[in-house]
Amino acid sequence: MLPAAVTVLALLIGFHRDAPPPRLRRGRALRMVALPAAAGVLISLVVGALGSLARGGAVPVGFLVQAFTWLDTLGLACLSLATVTVWCAARRRASAPVALGAAILTVPAVFARVAVLPDAGTDSITRAANLVGGLQLAVLVVSGITLVAMSARALRAAADAPGG
Repeated sequence: MLPAAVTVLALLIGFHRDAPPPRLRRGRALRMVALPAAAGVLISLVVGALGSLARGGAVPVGFLVQAFTWLDTLGLACLSLATVTVWCAARRRASAPVALGAAILTVPAVFARVAVLPDAGTDSITRAANLVGGLQLAVLVVSGITLVAMSARALRAAADAPGG
């Protein structure tokens, strides 16, 4: 309930009668809507195809566990934070708010992934889930450290700039 309440409050504070209208070009607005929609359609197609293959017995269960671990909420959070890290690193000057916000978001993602890792087991399903979960933890920790370093550098550069 808290994330929904915070979102609603932020929208109410940001969009009021005296606030200037947002300036967003039409092409950029369409891209901002089309990219997540295309990603959602692609993910649903992949999940549907993997489900069909699983019912047909064409795919080993270990592979399905690994694939679905990347497609669950925490797996998508890991992929999203890794993408933001690559995007910030690819830019000549990282955006301090974006890098800092993403760095902050890595903390709950790490704790959430650790909380759902299965206990050590000897069966192939548990080993596959632990392998992917460990890889996701490594990606999240490296992304978090990289984002903290980039945001610190961007904040330092903004403070050293004239008028900053």
